Amino acid sequence: MKNTGTYNHVLSGVATAYAGTQTGLVANILFPAFRSGVQAGEYPIFSAENMLNVTRLKQRAPGAPYPNIQLEVGKGKFATNDYGGVIPLDNRQKKIYRSNFDADQAATMTLTNTLLINKEWRAKEVLDASGVPTSTPATKWDAVGGNAKEDVKLARRAIRQNCGRKPNEIIIASDVFDFLEDSDALREQFKYTSSESLTPAMLARYFGVEKVTVAEGVTGTAQDGQPISAEDIWAGELILLYTSNVMSLDTPTLGRTFVWNENNSSSGEFSAKSWTENNPGSMHHLLMHDVEEAIVAPACAYRFQNVLT
Repeated sequence: MKNTGTYNHVLSGVATAYAGTQTGLVANILFPAFRSGVQAGEYPIFSAENMLNVTRLKQRAPGAPYPNIQLEVGKGKFATNDYGGVIPLDNRQKKIYRSNFDADQAATMTLTNTLLINKEWRAKEVLDASGVPTSTPATKWDAVGGNAKEDVKLARRAIRQNCGRKPNEIIIASDVFDFLEDSDALREQFKYTSSESLTPAMLARYFGVEKVTVAEGVTGTAQDGQPISAEDIWAGELILLYTSNVMSLDTPTLGRTFVWNENNSSSGEFSAKSWTENNPGSMHHLLMHDVEEAIVAPACAYRFQNVLT
Protein backbone atom coordinates (compact mmCIF):
# COMPACT_ATOMS: atom_id res chain seq x y z
CA MET A 1 0.00 0.00 0.00
CA LYS A 2 1.35 3.41 -0.96
CA ASN A 3 2.36 5.58 1.98
CA THR A 4 0.46 8.89 1.80
CA GLY A 5 2.44 10.41 4.67
CA THR A 6 1.42 12.65 7.51
CA TYR A 7 1.20 16.43 7.46
CA ASN A 8 4.44 18.11 8.44
CA HIS A 9 3.58 21.59 9.70
CA VAL A 10 7.20 22.44 10.45
CA LEU A 11 8.32 21.84 6.87
CA SER A 12 5.23 23.65 5.56
CA GLY A 13 6.51 26.63 7.51
CA VAL A 14 10.05 26.14 6.19
CA ALA A 15 8.75 26.22 2.61
CA THR A 16 6.65 29.33 3.24
CA ALA A 17 9.51 31.17 4.95
CA TYR A 18 12.02 30.20 2.28
CA ALA A 19 9.68 31.33 -0.51
CA GLY A 20 9.44 34.72 1.16
CA THR A 21 13.21 35.22 0.94
CA GLN A 22 13.53 34.56 -2.78
CA THR A 23 14.07 37.82 -4.66
CA GLY A 24 13.72 38.30 -8.40
CA LEU A 25 10.62 36.12 -8.77
CA VAL A 26 7.51 38.16 -9.55
CA ALA A 27 4.58 35.73 -9.77
CA ASN A 28 3.48 36.61 -6.22
CA ILE A 29 3.36 40.30 -7.15
CA LEU A 30 1.27 39.66 -10.24
CA PHE A 31 -0.88 37.05 -8.47
CA PRO A 32 -0.88 37.55 -4.67
CA ALA A 33 -2.22 34.62 -2.69
CA PHE A 34 -5.84 34.31 -1.61
CA ARG A 35 -6.45 31.38 0.73
CA SER A 36 -9.71 29.71 -0.25
CA GLY A 37 -11.84 27.46 1.89
CA VAL A 38 -12.85 25.42 -1.16
CA GLN A 39 -11.00 23.77 -4.01
CA ALA A 40 -13.23 25.35 -6.66
CA GLY A 41 -15.57 28.31 -6.75
CA GLU A 42 -16.45 31.67 -8.27
CA TYR A 43 -14.68 35.00 -7.99
CA PRO A 44 -15.53 38.53 -9.16
CA ILE A 45 -13.94 39.88 -12.33
CA PHE A 46 -13.59 43.65 -12.47
CA SER A 47 -13.94 45.79 -15.58
CA ALA A 48 -13.31 49.52 -15.95
CA GLU A 49 -17.08 50.09 -15.79
CA ASN A 50 -17.72 48.41 -12.45
CA MET A 51 -14.55 49.78 -10.85
CA LEU A 52 -15.41 53.38 -11.73
CA ASN A 53 -19.20 53.43 -11.37
CA VAL A 54 -19.42 53.89 -7.61
CA THR A 55 -22.87 54.14 -6.04
CA ARG A 56 -23.72 57.78 -5.35
CA LEU A 57 -25.28 57.98 -1.87
CA LYS A 58 -28.02 60.40 -0.93
CA GLN A 59 -28.88 61.84 2.43
CA ARG A 60 -31.00 59.32 4.32
CA ALA A 61 -34.32 60.59 5.62
CA PRO A 62 -35.18 59.77 9.26
CA GLY A 63 -36.66 56.29 9.49
CA ALA A 64 -35.75 55.43 5.93
CA PRO A 65 -33.81 52.22 5.23
CA TYR A 66 -30.15 52.32 4.32
CA PRO A 67 -29.36 51.47 0.69
CA ASN A 68 -27.76 48.13 -0.13
CA ILE A 69 -24.27 48.56 -1.54
CA GLN A 70 -23.53 45.72 -3.93
CA LEU A 71 -20.84 45.60 -6.57
CA GLU A 72 -22.01 44.71 -10.07
CA VAL A 73 -19.15 42.56 -11.32
CA GLY A 74 -18.49 39.74 -13.71
CA LYS A 75 -17.93 36.18 -12.56
CA GLY A 76 -15.02 33.88 -13.09
CA LYS A 77 -14.52 30.30 -11.97
CA PHE A 78 -11.42 28.81 -10.40
CA ALA A 79 -10.45 25.22 -9.73
CA THR A 80 -7.08 24.71 -8.09
CA ASN A 81 -4.64 22.07 -9.29
CA ASP A 82 -1.84 20.48 -7.31
CA TYR A 83 1.58 21.29 -8.78
CA GLY A 84 3.46 19.58 -5.98
CA GLY A 85 6.39 17.19 -6.00
CA VAL A 86 8.29 14.70 -3.84
CA ILE A 87 11.96 14.71 -2.94
CA PRO A 88 13.50 11.51 -1.51
CA LEU A 89 16.29 11.83 1.03
CA ASP A 90 18.45 8.72 1.41
CA ASN A 91 19.46 7.87 4.98
CA ARG A 92 23.14 7.78 4.00
CA GLN A 93 22.81 11.20 2.40
CA LYS A 94 21.17 12.62 5.53
CA LYS A 95 24.22 11.69 7.62
CA ILE A 96 26.25 14.33 5.77
CA TYR A 97 24.24 16.97 7.60
CA ARG A 98 24.75 17.95 11.21
CA SER A 99 21.20 16.96 12.09
CA ASN A 100 18.21 15.26 10.52
CA PHE A 101 16.34 18.54 10.58
CA ASP A 102 19.08 20.31 8.62
CA ALA A 103 18.79 17.63 5.95
CA ASP A 104 15.00 17.80 5.88
CA GLN A 105 15.10 21.59 5.68
CA ALA A 106 17.60 21.57 2.80
CA ALA A 107 15.47 19.10 0.84
CA THR A 108 12.36 21.21 1.43
CA MET A 109 14.07 24.38 0.20
CA THR A 110 15.27 22.60 -2.95
CA LEU A 111 11.75 21.42 -3.67
CA THR A 112 10.28 24.87 -2.89
CA ASN A 113 12.60 26.48 -5.44
CA THR A 114 11.33 24.10 -8.12
CA LEU A 115 7.73 24.95 -7.29
CA LEU A 116 8.47 28.69 -7.36
CA ILE A 117 10.04 28.55 -10.83
CA ASN A 118 7.05 26.55 -12.06
CA LYS A 119 4.75 29.24 -10.66
CA GLU A 120 6.77 31.86 -12.52
CA TRP A 121 6.23 29.98 -15.80
CA ARG A 122 2.50 29.69 -15.13
CA ALA A 123 2.25 33.38 -14.27
CA LYS A 124 3.72 34.32 -17.63
CA GLU A 125 1.43 31.90 -19.47
CA VAL A 126 -1.66 33.33 -17.74
CA LEU A 127 -0.56 36.89 -18.47
CA ASP A 128 0.18 36.03 -22.11
CA ALA A 129 -3.37 34.71 -22.52
CA SER A 130 -5.06 37.59 -20.68
CA GLY A 131 -6.76 40.77 -21.83
CA VAL A 132 -4.21 43.03 -20.12
CA PRO A 133 -3.43 46.00 -22.40
CA THR A 134 -0.10 45.33 -24.10
CA SER A 135 2.06 47.20 -26.57
CA THR A 136 5.55 47.58 -27.95
CA PRO A 137 6.94 51.13 -27.81
CA ALA A 138 6.70 52.94 -31.14
CA THR A 139 10.35 53.87 -30.60
CA LYS A 140 12.36 51.29 -28.70
CA TRP A 141 13.82 52.67 -25.52
CA ASP A 142 17.43 52.07 -26.53
CA ALA A 143 16.90 53.71 -29.94
CA VAL A 144 17.32 57.39 -30.77
CA GLY A 145 14.19 59.19 -29.58
CA GLY A 146 13.10 56.40 -27.22
CA ASN A 147 11.47 57.73 -24.06
CA ALA A 148 10.71 55.14 -21.37
CA LYS A 149 9.55 57.72 -18.84
CA GLU A 150 6.96 59.26 -21.17
CA ASP A 151 5.65 55.87 -22.29
CA VAL A 152 5.26 54.74 -18.67
CA LYS A 153 3.62 58.04 -17.75
CA LEU A 154 0.94 57.52 -20.41
CA ALA A 155 0.36 53.94 -19.25
CA ARG A 156 0.16 55.07 -15.63
CA ARG A 157 -2.54 57.56 -16.59
CA ALA A 158 -4.46 54.90 -18.53
CA ILE A 159 -4.49 52.54 -15.54
CA ARG A 160 -5.75 55.24 -13.18
CA GLN A 161 -8.53 56.18 -15.60
CA ASN A 162 -9.63 52.58 -16.22
CA CYS A 163 -8.92 51.00 -12.84
CA GLY A 164 -9.74 53.92 -10.57
CA ARG A 165 -6.44 53.37 -8.79
CA LYS A 166 -2.95 54.64 -9.35
CA PRO A 167 -0.56 51.80 -10.24
CA ASN A 168 1.66 51.01 -7.27
CA GLU A 169 4.28 48.65 -8.73
CA ILE A 170 6.47 48.10 -11.75
CA ILE A 171 7.99 44.78 -12.70
CA ILE A 172 10.96 45.25 -14.98
CA ALA A 173 12.99 42.61 -16.78
CA SER A 174 16.65 42.32 -15.85
CA ASP A 175 17.87 43.29 -19.31
CA VAL A 176 15.67 46.39 -19.34
CA PHE A 177 16.92 47.38 -15.88
CA ASP A 178 20.53 46.97 -17.06
CA PHE A 179 19.85 49.29 -20.01
CA LEU A 180 18.19 51.95 -17.86
CA GLU A 181 21.03 51.77 -15.36
CA ASP A 182 23.41 53.01 -18.06
CA SER A 183 21.02 55.33 -19.91
CA ASP A 184 21.79 59.02 -20.22
CA ALA A 185 18.35 60.03 -18.94
CA LEU A 186 18.74 58.14 -15.67
CA ARG A 187 22.34 59.23 -15.20
CA GLU A 188 21.27 62.85 -15.58
CA GLN A 189 18.32 62.39 -13.20
CA PHE A 190 20.46 60.98 -10.39
CA LYS A 191 23.88 62.49 -11.06
CA TYR A 192 23.91 64.30 -7.70
CA THR A 193 22.91 61.30 -5.59
CA SER A 194 25.36 59.38 -3.43
CA SER A 195 24.51 56.03 -5.00
CA GLU A 196 27.11 54.67 -7.40
CA SER A 197 24.53 52.77 -9.43
CA LEU A 198 20.80 52.77 -10.12
CA THR A 199 18.64 51.03 -7.53
CA PRO A 200 15.03 49.83 -7.82
CA ALA A 201 14.00 52.48 -5.27
CA MET A 202 15.50 55.22 -7.45
CA LEU A 203 13.73 53.82 -10.49
CA ALA A 204 10.44 53.79 -8.58
CA ARG A 205 10.81 57.52 -7.90
CA TYR A 206 11.70 58.13 -11.54
CA PHE A 207 8.57 56.35 -12.82
CA GLY A 208 6.26 57.59 -10.06
CA VAL A 209 5.32 54.30 -8.36
CA GLU A 210 5.77 52.90 -4.86
CA LYS A 211 7.99 49.98 -5.78
CA VAL A 212 10.02 48.50 -8.64
CA THR A 213 10.96 44.82 -8.69
CA VAL A 214 13.53 43.45 -11.11
CA ALA A 215 12.42 40.14 -12.62
CA GLU A 216 15.45 37.86 -12.42
CA GLY A 217 13.89 34.48 -13.20
CA VAL A 218 16.01 32.40 -15.58
CA THR A 219 15.16 29.09 -17.21
CA GLY A 220 17.07 26.58 -19.30
CA THR A 221 15.74 26.14 -22.84
CA ALA A 222 17.99 23.37 -24.21
CA GLN A 223 16.57 19.96 -25.03
CA ASP A 224 17.86 16.88 -23.19
CA GLY A 225 21.40 16.09 -24.24
CA GLN A 226 22.03 19.55 -25.70
CA PRO A 227 24.39 22.22 -24.29
CA ILE A 228 22.78 24.36 -21.63
CA SER A 229 21.01 27.47 -22.88
CA ALA A 230 19.66 30.06 -20.43
CA GLU A 231 16.84 32.50 -21.09
CA ASP A 232 15.20 35.20 -18.97
CA ILE A 233 11.55 34.38 -18.32
CA TRP A 234 10.49 38.04 -18.58
CA ALA A 235 13.07 39.35 -21.09
CA GLY A 236 12.38 42.74 -22.67
CA GLU A 237 9.36 43.58 -20.50
CA LEU A 238 8.09 46.27 -18.18
CA ILE A 239 4.76 45.69 -16.44
CA LEU A 240 3.00 48.55 -14.69
CA LEU A 241 0.26 47.40 -12.32
CA TYR A 242 -1.95 47.94 -9.34
CA THR A 243 -1.67 44.94 -7.03
CA SER A 244 -3.15 44.26 -3.59
CA ASN A 245 -2.75 41.35 -1.19
CA VAL A 246 -5.81 42.34 0.85
CA MET A 247 -7.85 39.22 1.67
CA SER A 248 -11.03 40.54 0.06
CA LEU A 249 -12.45 39.33 -3.23
CA ASP A 250 -14.23 42.69 -3.55
CA THR A 251 -10.92 44.54 -3.77
CA PRO A 252 -9.64 44.98 -7.34
CA THR A 253 -6.13 43.78 -8.13
CA LEU A 254 -4.55 42.60 -11.36
CA GLY A 255 -4.66 38.94 -10.38
CA ARG A 256 -4.87 36.40 -7.60
CA THR A 257 -3.45 33.01 -6.76
CA PHE A 258 -6.28 30.95 -5.33
CA VAL A 259 -4.73 28.63 -2.75
CA TRP A 260 -6.43 25.58 -1.30
CA ASN A 261 -4.87 23.59 1.53
CA GLU A 262 -6.69 20.36 2.30
CA ASN A 263 -7.85 20.29 5.93
CA ASN A 264 -6.28 23.76 6.44
CA SER A 265 -2.95 21.97 6.67
CA SER A 266 -0.85 25.11 6.14
CA SER A 267 -1.05 28.87 6.61
CA GLY A 268 0.86 29.47 3.37
CA GLU A 269 0.80 28.28 -0.23
CA PHE A 270 2.71 25.07 0.47
CA SER A 271 1.60 22.07 2.46
CA ALA A 272 4.13 19.38 3.39
CA LYS A 273 3.78 15.67 4.11
CA SER A 274 6.54 13.28 5.13
CA TRP A 275 7.01 9.51 5.35
CA THR A 276 9.76 6.90 5.54
CA GLU A 277 10.52 4.01 3.20
CA ASN A 278 12.70 1.00 3.88
CA ASN A 279 13.90 -0.07 0.43
CA PRO A 280 16.15 1.81 0.33
CA GLY A 281 16.03 3.47 3.74
CA SER A 282 14.93 7.04 3.10
CA MET A 283 12.74 9.91 4.16
CA HIS A 284 10.36 11.30 1.55
CA HIS A 285 9.05 14.85 1.65
CA LEU A 286 6.06 15.94 -0.41
CA LEU A 287 5.21 19.58 -1.01
CA MET A 288 1.68 20.14 -2.27
CA HIS A 289 1.00 23.38 -4.14
CA ASP A 290 -2.74 23.39 -4.84
CA VAL A 291 -3.32 26.68 -6.67
CA GLU A 292 -4.70 28.49 -9.67
CA GLU A 293 -3.47 31.84 -10.94
CA ALA A 294 -6.21 34.02 -12.43
CA ILE A 295 -6.60 37.52 -13.84
CA VAL A 296 -9.10 39.53 -11.77
CA ALA A 297 -8.88 43.08 -13.14
CA PRO A 298 -7.05 43.34 -16.48
CA ALA A 299 -7.55 47.12 -16.55
CA CYS A 300 -5.29 47.38 -13.48
CA ALA A 301 -2.14 46.77 -15.53
CA TYR A 302 -0.30 47.77 -18.67
CA ARG A 303 2.39 45.60 -20.24
CA PHE A 304 5.26 46.76 -22.43
CA GLN A 305 7.00 44.04 -24.43
CA ASN A 306 10.09 44.03 -26.64
CA VAL A 307 11.12 47.46 -25.41
CA LEU A 308 14.72 47.08 -26.57
CA THR A 309 16.13 46.57 -30.06
